[in-house]
Amino acid sequence: MKLHTSRFGEIDIETEKLLTFTQGIPGFEDKHSFIMLHPDAEIPFSFMQSAEDGNLAFLVTDPFLYFPDYQFDLPEGIQQEVNIQQPEEIMIRSIVSIHPDTQEFALNLLAPIIVNTKEKLGKQVILHHSSYKTKHPIQPGTSSKEEQSELKEV
Repeated sequence: MKLHTSRFGEIDIETEKLLTFTQGIPGFEDKHSFIMLHPDAEIPFSFMQSAEDGNLAFLVTDPFLYFPDYQFDLPEGIQQEVNIQQPEEIMIRSIVSIHPDTQEFALNLLAPIIVNTKEKLGKQVILHHSSYKTKHPIQPGTSSKEEQSELKEV
């Protein structure tokens, strides 16, 4: 499948790698198909590109690279919604925001993206009653882990 994107031009998408977000992403409820793009294997950032809108892509990263103590309970209803059977099926990503004036990076730890890598189902979960915020500052050239984990392509 061919997709025209604003960031990457025309790209070929393998339909078996598409992630389905049945309820969309908050604010983009009408977008249900995304693909993870990794333009540079040397950096810990990816783009979650909409397969329905070439102009819509979210910069995402593994939050545990920067916040190794990050933790939350995934409600049973969410686990059922994305059909999680085993912990190794879960991929967690956080949306990265970049302040336009200062170029400072921040992670949204309040609303992680949960993906079942086996079933290719995803959901952005809002963690109610949490002390996490939508903008936790990070330094993109560093991480909290000595070795950054390899980004898993789904």
